[in-house]
Amino acid sequence: MELCSVLLSVLVVTRRIVGGYAPAPNSIKYVVSIQTTTGQHFCGGSLVNKFWVLTAAHCNVQVDHMLIVVGDYSLVMYEGTEQFFIPHLLIPHPNYNSQTNDNDIMLIKLKAPVILNSYVAIVPMPMQGSSVAEGRVCRVSGWGFTSPSGGQIPSALRTVKLPIVSRERCNGNASFQGNITANMLCAGYSTGGKDACEFRRWIDRTIFNYYSRCRHS
Repeated sequence: MELCSVLLSVLVVTRRIVGGYAPAPNSIKYVVSIQTTTGQHFCGGSLVNKFWVLTAAHCNVQVDHMLIVVGDYSLVMYEGTEQFFIPHLLIPHPNYNSQTNDNDIMLIKLKAPVILNSYVAIVPMPMQGSSVAEGRVCRVSGWGFTSPSGGQIPSALRTVKLPIVSRERCNGNASFQGNITANMLCAGYSTGGKDACEFRRWIDRTIFNYYSRCRHS
């Protein structure tokens, strides 16, 4: 496969997707929009089974202030493919560190099961013991900012392909200066252009935080 979507497709959250594109509607079926009860998107996630969503621990708000939307593509238009769910339980990683972003991961249990159909599917999970080689191209998807400087969140889902970068290279003085731990991996282009400034995935019961360095204007 060109993309490591089977191995690395547990998307949790994306704040920026620079240089990506809008995929065909509902072609990436496992992506979840986490919204306020008033319908404002604030985090992304992945559907890992009918009752559970995987997201980031920094997305933790009070359970009664959260709405889970699956089958979504446009944030500003009702398309008839969406399913809406109330969360029952939030389980952030017990060792989450908001200062270092280590273990920035959380599970959300839904009150009712998701209905799988042509627009909604469970994310492919990695095999136990799987690893990712440097240079492997992976896909990042979400409603992240399309500009390094931020701006307005796009209304339609975006996706971008990024190569895995070695931890040694990512920890260099020109990048993250030793802040990437053994629980983290890097992805992206050092020259900018295509980027996903912050995204995280879960592999083989181990938490990895994926970062890429954004191009600054």
